[in-house]
Amino acid sequence: MTGDPNADKIFTGLEIEPSFFGGHRELVKFLNEEKDSVFLIDLLSSNKNSEDSVELKFIVRREGGIGNLSAIFFSNDKLKNESIRLLKKSCVYWVPGMNGSRNLNAWHVQKIIFRVINDNSKVSVLVIPAFNTDRTWIEEN
Repeated sequence: MTGDPNADKIFTGLEIEPSFFGGHRELVKFLNEEKDSVFLIDLLSSNKNSEDSVELKFIVRREGGIGNLSAIFFSNDKLKNESIRLLKKSCVYWVPGMNGSRNLNAWHVQKIIFRVINDNSKVSVLVIPAFNTDRTWIEEN
């Protein structure tokens, strides 16, 4: 026992929510550098939609990193697995939420949008993490 009664509790609605180190733009950069482009282009191009998304829920631990990662909304198992792979790779870059000056374990929900971009003869996939305010998803890229 650490002596801290909140050591094992998991919170929501903190004064400072958990975040990716460096902010949203760094998360966009990380996901797009680490994505499996060939896999995503093949997968998304074979569907009628050139866009799909996965919503994931996880705990950002008070010492940093993530745990209890699960997909809570998805329409494609392969895309779900790619999203989980990407977030597992990002584990060390998550900053815990805070109340006052104390780091706390906190739930975080992250939506990841995968979009095929056709630019003349070049096809690519853009990975966009969306953030929410009261469950209204906002894209920022």
